[in-house]
Amino acid sequence: MKAREGDRRDFLIAGATAGASALLTACGWSGGPLNQPATAFSRVNDGVSGLLFSRRLAKEYPVASRTPGTHFPSYYVSDGTPMLMDPVAWRLQVGCLVRQPASTAWTRSWPCRA
Repeated sequence: MKAREGDRRDFLIAGATAGASALLTACGWSGGPLNQPATAFSRVNDGVSGLLFSRRLAKEYPVASRTPGTHFPSYYVSDGTPMLMDPVAWRLQVGCLVRQPASTAWTRSWPCRA
């Protein structure tokens, strides 16, 4: 599979941007002229999220009024973990409503059709 040309270029641009950002942060750059617009936008973002999302906690119900765990369905496949005791004797059988019923023994690498 051949990679698209833009993928490498985008990766290099992202890497250069991340590297420059890390270098500026490590050197203690506080944002300079970009700091004031970023702070203003942060305030607007906080206000909008305050309007959209409530800061109230969810109501807590007393234990007596909660649904007991026995009323929820329990899902399980089997009581124990099935074990394949004799892999050589195991066979895969495909039947019923298929065009060509088949049965094959287990091997390390089954042939795959592309």
